[in-house]
Amino acid sequence: MEETAQVDELPAPVQDQLFAELLDKDAQEQLESDPAVINWSLDITVRLGSRLYALWNRSAGDCLLDSVMQATWGVFDRDNMLRRALAESLGQGGHM
Repeated sequence: MEETAQVDELPAPVQDQLFAELLDKDAQEQLESDPAVINWSLDITVRLGSRLYALWNRSAGDCLLDSVMQATWGVFDRDNMLRRALAESLGQGGHM
């Protein structure tokens, strides 16, 4: 069984480049400012070493569907295939 490297196991320059490409630093700062919306629990962020990160959305930045796809599959749906499939499913399901 092949093991995959965790981000924190990668060399620091690689981590920095990865985060620079994927994260929205401005949104992260806003979300963590007082009062913090994310990463407010020291018990979770420090003791457990778990944090939430704001992903940079390459489109308008306000589409939950795009953000979910980036977070779960690491892809950006340039052709809006998932959006079309979801719209068709909702349209067809509305008749049931």
